[in-house]
Amino acid sequence: MLKNREKLVFAELLVNGRKPDKHIAHDRKISQPTVTRIRQKLENEGYIEEYYAKPSFQKMDLNIFVVTTFTWNDYSKKEVVAQAIKDIVSNPKVMFLARGNGFSGKTGIIFSLHKDLSSYEDFLVALKAKWGRYMDEVDQFISSSSNIFKSFKYHHAVLELMELDPKKNNLLPRFARRIRAAKSK
Repeated sequence: MLKNREKLVFAELLVNGRKPDKHIAHDRKISQPTVTRIRQKLENEGYIEEYYAKPSFQKMDLNIFVVTTFTWNDYSKKEVVAQAIKDIVSNPKVMFLARGNGFSGKTGIIFSLHKDLSSYEDFLVALKAKWGRYMDEVDQFISSSSNIFKSFKYHHAVLELMELDPKKNNLLPRFARRIRAAKSK
């Protein structure tokens, strides 16, 4: 498990992965080389997998958000399952793919973004054409991306797991500023 200083640096990176090490060092009152070593440890040990910018879906003309659920009907063909996963994950419209259980026996879920309904229909036709014989009970939940009220946020869950109190560790004000800034845009 992470030591307290490592948790605090990790928390800073959750809030803003672009924050320079010298600023984290200043805010946390530790040396910049220590912050750099901690960041490298977090990356090398896989605590941080990647950094990314969250685009504005509307500005990027991605207007349709779709959750597609399905039941995969034959997990015994491991090569087919592996190829389907590789194929679906490589689709640039797919944001998320997971296997699990739920929603009346559904075993797969895909989150995808599309320019318009026609683009989504093309995506679904191609998906069913290639993998339809293995997918039963395909259902969708379709939403305008302008109706997304909260994007995927994992900060609080990770902080809770690390037993870091956002308020006590002076992280909550930064979350609040980011939320206010996003709402004002």
